[in-house]
Amino acid sequence: MEIIPGYLYKYKSFDANNYWKDILLKKRLYMARPSEFNDPFEGQLFPFETGSCGNTINLNAGRANKDVKQFLNDYRVVCLSSNIRNKAMWAYYADNYQGFAIRFRTFKIESCEDEKNRFSSAKRVIYKSDNEVIPCQRIKGRYEARIAQRKSLLYKSTDWKQEEEFRIIRYSKSSKNKYLYFDYPDIECVILGARIDEQNEHAIATICQAHDIKIRHMWLATIDSRIEFYTDKPPRFDGSSYRKYIDPDI
Repeated sequence: MEIIPGYLYKYKSFDANNYWKDILLKKRLYMARPSEFNDPFEGQLFPFETGSCGNTINLNAGRANKDVKQFLNDYRVVCLSSNIRNKAMWAYYADNYQGFAIRFRTFKIESCEDEKNRFSSAKRVIYKSDNEVIPCQRIKGRYEARIAQRKSLLYKSTDWKQEEEFRIIRYSKSSKNKYLYFDYPDIECVILGARIDEQNEHAIATICQAHDIKIRHMWLATIDSRIEFYTDKPPRFDGSSYRKYIDPDI
């Protein structure tokens, strides 16, 4: 059984449609179809074929069979990261440090009503170099197809390696089952970006305080090229080391 980190992170921006607010108020994460992802190679680095018409033609053209791509869209995925200190991800997924991140527990705590933590089923993404050849697998039967489809969604190019991604994958053809629901105890804290504006900080702090969610703030130790976090008081410009103010548990 794979051992996953104790915490996984979801980076978010303050979007105009208030999807960020939907996460915290309705306690749910949107599960996207693979076709909605920003990587056009999604699900195609672990090749398999079903024997359907036109498969050889597509493979010779360097493309996955269109049926394979359709099969992948029968799944929904939540993408999380095990790395909260990645500078590029704060810039890309959290609107140039103006957004926030949610720290989810992957273990169950006593105050949670459900028997199992929703995030404990997350699987680690495997990063594949472009010159690494994986033989195309012949699939026989629906059971083998399901295994191959899930496995293909856990392969990405090493170009994405810095994201240290974990995924929760569910089979769902229905347009209704598009969310991963959680409880507030699943959230260890919400982390505010270093450039968050006052209005957004107030909005998210109000929600967090109403639901007893811990807030952490970001501290940029730029001369050390480090991202750190504090809960109460920020480091002072009084000659003392910033390290005495940062949270040691993150």
